[in-house]
Amino acid sequence: MSTEPSTEPLHLAPVPIRLRGCGKHFGGQRVLDPLDLDIGAGETLVLLGPSGCGKTTTLRIVAGLEAPDAGGTVRFGDEEVTAHPIERRRVGMVFQNYALFPNLGVRGNVEYGLRIQRRRNRLSDAQIRARADALLDMMHLTPYAERAIGQLSGGQRQRVALARALAPEPRVLLLDEPLTALDAKLRESVRAEMDRLLRGLGITTVYVTHDQEEAMALADRIVVMDAGRIAQIGTPREIYFQPANRHVADFIGIMNRLDGERQGGAFVCAGGRVAVPAGEGAGAGAASALFFRPEDAVLADPGRAALKGVVESAVFLGFRTRVRVAGVSNAPLFIDVPGRQQFAPGHAVGIEIAADRLLTLQA
Repeated sequence: MSTEPSTEPLHLAPVPIRLRGCGKHFGGQRVLDPLDLDIGAGETLVLLGPSGCGKTTTLRIVAGLEAPDAGGTVRFGDEEVTAHPIERRRVGMVFQNYALFPNLGVRGNVEYGLRIQRRRNRLSDAQIRARADALLDMMHLTPYAERAIGQLSGGQRQRVALARALAPEPRVLLLDEPLTALDAKLRESVRAEMDRLLRGLGITTVYVTHDQEEAMALADRIVVMDAGRIAQIGTPREIYFQPANRHVADFIGIMNRLDGERQGGAFVCAGGRVAVPAGEGAGAGAASALFFRPEDAVLADPGRAALKGVVESAVFLGFRTRVRVAGVSNAPLFIDVPGRQQFAPGHAVGIEIAADRLLTLQA
């Protein structure tokens, strides 16, 4: 049998994760309601929400950096790990600021976890170096292997942090807002590379972010959190097109609101009336609201359109222009049109919306 170190970069054994009744209080203040959550083996699950919603606390409970309140349990596959500290859970973690060791170079950072766990992993120096080489190659970092951390760009540091987290062959990969420190254009390219990498590795991944586009691009499923509770779990398409409530709808992209009332088969608002599918909206005469996305309406001739309003402003965004229209509802509406179309403030416009694009949402 050959004793040569494997040149395969990683041998990962992803596991499903199950949280049951995992809540958290700090100093008597509730920060996380008891929640149940199942994450499939090899799934990329994104915890999404604003600051203070409980997403990072949930990640830290999975990691073993925080213990859930009494009664909460965490399982990795068939193993209960609730009482296990992070070093016994075999998780890799990438922090928001990367937490790289400035006294170690690129190679030293990637090899660090392997060397401190040498007793468990039983790797020789040659095997440690071979695995680090494979990871450096995977992350396109080979030319920078001997550089100091301070000589790297933000994107390169992010890749070093990811390589370091993967080197010990974790069962679970945890990422806490890893792209926040990058500028917008670099963030988009790194995000695409990370998506390719995670899908290729097939590792169970829990990813925390407040960035909706990031969540949409990376997730198999998204958990939208609000005030320590799960507001909705679903695929990116489900979250966007079928939001469970107004919080989810408002947090994911832009959602327009039509204020008015249901009258028979129509919904009547300040700007006119629109047809709604049978069974949608409130009963006749009752105050209600309907919701729609900016891209689900079109601007039309006001003499023929169901709804009429006046352009307040138009913001050119390149491939699209976002038009702000007043006089239709209590608050202005936003309508997306092709970027080559131009609308001047004060211009009268009509709005057409297909009935199947109108949503009723719980508060």
